[in-house]
Amino acid sequence: MKSKWVLILLIASLALNAGALAAFGFLTVRRWQHGRDLFRFVNDRGARQRLTALVREHQPKMDSLRNEYWQARQQLAELGFQNSPDPKLVEAALDRIALLHKEMNRLAFATETQLWELTPPDRRGRLQERWRHLMARPHRPGRHFWRRH
Repeated sequence: MKSKWVLILLIASLALNAGALAAFGFLTVRRWQHGRDLFRFVNDRGARQRLTALVREHQPKMDSLRNEYWQARQQLAELGFQNSPDPKLVEAALDRIALLHKEMNRLAFATETQLWELTPPDRRGRLQERWRHLMARPHRPGRHFWRRH
């Protein structure tokens, strides 16, 4: 009887670990594929190398800003859970969120401008279509401007 429960726990643990590994693999491949989408817009090897450098520079900065943004929103939520939150703290949290949002947009715009300069003129129309599509409706937080929708 005891060995039966050990076997059930072992199988459940194995299934849970396999699921976690599959999810990690899926998200890793998905992130890699989304980064590759940009390469459809550039032709020559030099531009692709500059694009790779651009993405490698952009991604950590944006991830850091997103993390700070998330933390600021968490702080605001914690203030909201209090019975009588300090209005000055609430205003400071809202100002921080607005500042981080502005910085994320500034970084995205600067990166898009650099991508535009790397894109050959004959492919800029397609890139412009993509940007218009992305800006036409709201998206979930965390979506990058080069991801497919």
